[in-house]
Amino acid sequence: MCFLQRIVTRNLTLSAGQSLQQLKKEFADMRNTFHSRYVRLYGACDREGFYDDIIEVAWDTSLGVHALIWVSLHATCMPISSLSESQFGFDGTDQWVDRRDRLFRTLHSNPKAKFVTRVVQFGSEPLFDHVLSPDELATQVLSAKKNLSSLDIPVTVSELAYGYQENGGAQNVLDAIDSINIHMLPFFSSKASTGKFSHLTS
Repeated sequence: MCFLQRIVTRNLTLSAGQSLQQLKKEFADMRNTFHSRYVRLYGACDREGFYDDIIEVAWDTSLGVHALIWVSLHATCMPISSLSESQFGFDGTDQWVDRRDRLFRTLHSNPKAKFVTRVVQFGSEPLFDHVLSPDELATQVLSAKKNLSSLDIPVTVSELAYGYQENGGAQNVLDAIDSINIHMLPFFSSKASTGKFSHLTS
């Protein structure tokens, strides 16, 4: 899945698997039409060189990028509308480790990367989806911060408030991250009538 989400002026998920030409068009639209300053990546695209393309178009359009280490197995480069809800589930695999390592290699090898990558996120919602325990996630964040320290790229977690709450606050994760990137999505289900029941799923 190679989804982009516009940040600052609006959130919009775009179709997946964009070519370099399509990325140029979409980033220019985000910058010029919507006056966006940042692009938050959502999902993953396991195509070799994809993040180099992101860096190039972000550089050309003066957009900052919130990169994401997607911790789900599925990276099919399909439009979001064609994916079933279950395809966003987490299945205990460690394919995300290869994605992390590939992203870090690109960040270190592409000379423009540190100028456009505003933050690296672990997500989406690894605590809420029980992908990693708070201890494992905090360890990953600290390791990533060490890896990226020479580039001055901060590291965070893309998570719901409930993901922290259901883990006793996950203070060790909060202590490890450089900034809070919390999802303002209180409801997942028609059964979730108030924030107190936001953890319910249909």
